[in-house]
Amino acid sequence: MTSTESTVKASKKDKVLITTEIISFSRLIADLLPAHVSSSLNSYLEIVCDAIGNAGGEYEFHGDIVFGYFEPSQSDAAIEAAFIIHTELKEARKKAQKESPMRTIYPAIVITRGDLIESQVGIKGKYQREYVGGARGIAGKLRRYIPRLNTQFLVTAPVLESSEMDWNARKVIQYKGRAMSDYLDIFTIDYGVTSRVKDGEMINAEIDRYITANASMMQSSSS
Repeated sequence: MTSTESTVKASKKDKVLITTEIISFSRLIADLLPAHVSSSLNSYLEIVCDAIGNAGGEYEFHGDIVFGYFEPSQSDAAIEAAFIIHTELKEARKKAQKESPMRTIYPAIVITRGDLIESQVGIKGKYQREYVGGARGIAGKLRRYIPRLNTQFLVTAPVLESSEMDWNARKVIQYKGRAMSDYLDIFTIDYGVTSRVKDGEMINAEIDRYITANASMMQSSSS
């Protein structure tokens, strides 16, 4: 939300953060028609933002990266939102036309919990509320693990500790922070729509097939 004056007092808050982005998005859109990029990105954002909002979270997005904010008591709602995102994007891929890049839109989702600083930032009379801080930094670093772990969904131990449901989570890595004693257990959850063993290889192969099949259209759009 943008305003002409700073009205939010900066404060530190404990939040559950869900971060979503499109796997290999930059590679996928490099030679696409702008109209195809815009249409697919808008469809993706609508699915992701609706899932977060309907689960009781707040959201903001920058390009294909969406940040969703929940209270710690809403940890289960954040995890459920992640599965709704995966499920609805899976349906959207099935329904998309053969030449649509929507057929290759796969989300990488990380859910973390930690302190965020809420403040209004801006210049020249234009301010907007922002959350910044450690939880977002950790989420960004964990997103880079997703290709090598062959999973689309990561969740940190503090999120699971504040949840009430048994998600049958599987530990996949222990993340080391800056301090020698700063370790964070990272899990994945598989309910049939995420985290198959060969997900990373499958998604890259699917993107390769799409680019090859639509090479002539891409070349004509750039000529």
